[in-house]
Amino acid sequence: MARVYDVVCLTCGEIIEWCKYDSPEEVCPYCGETLVTEDGEWDLDKVKVFGVGSLYSEVQKLSEELRKEYEGVKGHEGTKKFYICVRVPFILEKVVEASSIEEARKIAERLEPTDFDNFHNFYEWLGSNWSEFADKIEVEEL
Repeated sequence: MARVYDVVCLTCGEIIEWCKYDSPEEVCPYCGETLVTEDGEWDLDKVKVFGVGSLYSEVQKLSEELRKEYEGVKGHEGTKKFYICVRVPFILEKVVEASSIEEARKIAERLEPTDFDNFHNFYEWLGSNWSEFADKIEVEEL
C-alpha cells in the first residue's frame, strides 16, 4: 500500500506529493532549488515533510506563507497583483459519513476537487461551456 506524503519546498512553498517508496524529487519543479542531500535523501533544511496524519490545511498554510515570501523576494518591481475569477453555475457535491458536523468539516477541508462525486461531470461541463464563460472573466486590482 502506497503512503503519500506532502513535501513543501522551504524556498518557494511548492507542494510535492511523494510516496515513501519512491526516491525524493531532486529539484523543486517551481523554483529549481536542490532538495536532496548528496546521499539522495530529503535535505530537511530545504524541505518539510508532512506525514500521513498531517492536515492538508497545515500544508497549505505553510506553502502559502512561503510562496508569498518567495514571490516578494523574487522581484516583481513595477507589477501589481490582480484577482481574476470566472463565476460558473456548478456545484461540486459529495456525501461523507461523520459523527458530527465538526468531523464532516474536517473531512471536507482535506478534499481535493477530484474527490467530489460529480467532478468528472463538472470537468466535462466546463470544457463544453468554457467559451461562454471565458469572456465573462472578472479582473480586480488587489
